[in-house]
Amino acid sequence: MIHFMGLDEHSFDAIAAGEKEYEVRVNDDKQKLVRVGDLIEFTKIPSRDQVMTVEVTAIEAFPSFSELKNSIHIEGLDNANHEGWNSQLHSSYSEEQEALMGVLAIQVRPAPVLSPVRTISYS
Repeated sequence: MIHFMGLDEHSFDAIAAGEKEYEVRVNDDKQKLVRVGDLIEFTKIPSRDQVMTVEVTAIEAFPSFSELKNSIHIEGLDNANHEGWNSQLHSSYSEEQEALMGVLAIQVRPAPVLSPVRTISYS
């Protein structure tokens, strides 16, 4: 299955460069559909001028961002060693969403069958 998701410019570039291997999301209904082996097509936002296809290699669920951060290899989480990591995540997800749904660490790698990053031209 292919899933389509937006991804902020910093995270998009970090995954494309191989500096980030986990995408962190609240475990909402959309994320519950993602399975190991699925593909995710990330669109770089806000520009929407690049897409990147990755393969899901692992999914781990946690009750909170803090517990996820303490369990995952820190180098695989972009900016996780910064003090404001939880605050940054809470700018996208509320503490209520985190408490109600829990969170996921979705491990990804460039999809082997497709060009990992493509530029989109709008005429």
